[in-house]
Amino acid sequence: MSELAPAIFPAREISGELCSILPSAIDPDAVFVLRRLHQAGHRAYLVGGCVRDLLIGGTPKDFDIATSARPRQVKKLFRSARIIGRRFRLVHVMFGPEKQIEVSTFRRAPGEELPEGGEPEPRGRESGDEPARERAEEGDGGDSAPTPEPDAEDEDLLIREDNVYGSEAEDAVRRDFTINGLFYDVRTESVLDYVGGVADLRSRVLRTIGDASRRIREDPVRILRAVKFSTRLGLALDPLLASAMADHHEDLVKSAAPRVFEEILRVLGGAAPERSFEVLVGLGVMRVLFPEFGLPAHGTDEDPRLKRLLARLAALGAIDRGRRSLPTAIYVAVLFYSEIRERMVAAEASASGRHVPPSQAIDDFLHPIAQRCRMAKRDAARVRAMFLALRRIDPELADPRGPRRRRRGGLAEFVRREFFEDALLLMRIVCKAEARDPAPVIEWERRRDELLDSRRNEAPPRPREARPPPEAAAPPPAGPTAPPAAPGSRRRRRRRGRRRGAAPAPHHSERRLEDESEPS
Repeated sequence: MSELAPAIFPAREISGELCSILPSAIDPDAVFVLRRLHQAGHRAYLVGGCVRDLLIGGTPKDFDIATSARPRQVKKLFRSARIIGRRFRLVHVMFGPEKQIEVSTFRRAPGEELPEGGEPEPRGRESGDEPARERAEEGDGGDSAPTPEPDAEDEDLLIREDNVYGSEAEDAVRRDFTINGLFYDVRTESVLDYVGGVADLRSRVLRTIGDASRRIREDPVRILRAVKFSTRLGLALDPLLASAMADHHEDLVKSAAPRVFEEILRVLGGAAPERSFEVLVGLGVMRVLFPEFGLPAHGTDEDPRLKRLLARLAALGAIDRGRRSLPTAIYVAVLFYSEIRERMVAAEASASGRHVPPSQAIDDFLHPIAQRCRMAKRDAARVRAMFLALRRIDPELADPRGPRRRRRGGLAEFVRREFFEDALLLMRIVCKAEARDPAPVIEWERRRDELLDSRRNEAPPRPREARPPPEAAAPPPAGPTAPPAAPGSRRRRRRRGRRRGAAPAPHHSERRLEDESEPS
């Protein structure tokens, strides 16, 4: 492809309802990585979501870097760097155990001719590479699971490999949306725009780079990302993009399940999740991804099941505030609360002679979803424990037969467990969503605080009384005695006598001779 010339905007003087980018707003560790790449003769820029967020006055969650350096060249420059990824290789430059700066090499869209000097990145894992969940686009979501075989029409569109190097211009145009194709150069303090992202940010429009229908068919997960960005940033969907999302929403089943599930969690943990899910339900996405909801092809506001779901998501958003600070199990429990609750109640009131434990009813519902979404087993087990604890604290779910057995550890142990806090948070969300009396939640919080305080105020265990010194030992008997054993030496066991009538054991030299005389 011919090299594009970017539009260059001075970051300190940018205007039109956008914010200036000051050097003080950039992570010093990201600047350190950029400076070292520049000193080694490579081109390197801040790229993607961090530039977008700085221009609209937000605080980036992380600072990603795109560079002309290959992964192994980057790794040689930083002792704390490690190469990850199968779908495409990235480098994580570590700053302590929790912080990392992601560095990717400029890539081009697959299927295009190689630029001069370009070469495909070798496939498979190389020595020194570490497997990890790859992150799509600017690092949102992974793609570690195989993708189903597409039909003939989509054979050349669905992206499975993204391992070809390119230039910065090609790296910009291969991205999903124009607002994510912006580069920032720390040397000139300017924004490089190859795709018209600055104009779209000014007009508050979310637009794909290139043909919208083709972009969605290349990677259907972009449907979920478009809804997430539109809701979080307050952007209007471009009409062509909205039409492509409605036409190709069923292609989501072709995408890798872990990526889809990760994007669903990002939507749940983002700002105003109820608005995002209302759009997804209207597109028919939820019916495709989660038929367990039993929603019509395009849900309406009159559906009572949808109303309850949106109310729970609104209560969840009020507590989480777009920080995605809650465990995965909480998001899953809020999402499927009505469905799991119905099955638990049905199991308790089963008219057939066979008793179905509530735990089995939960597993029967949750297991297919966990398998389909590649949910971690610990998250599924946490959801199950949460609902079983909810039966004890929620009056509407209490066992009508009363307590069946004495619980080990009593109430004090119950309120100290992780599933109690999960169940209490879930109950608080449901009470807020259904306008129920929060008195049970408040009462359980009071009982928890009292029990934990009483345990803290318990008297410490009494120390053991010192034993009196042993009395003086009697004088040793006269005659020869064995020397005292050295400290730390083991006492030799006394050899037992041979049984009466048994033949004496052969000497070790005799045994060796017998072994050598045996035929081979």
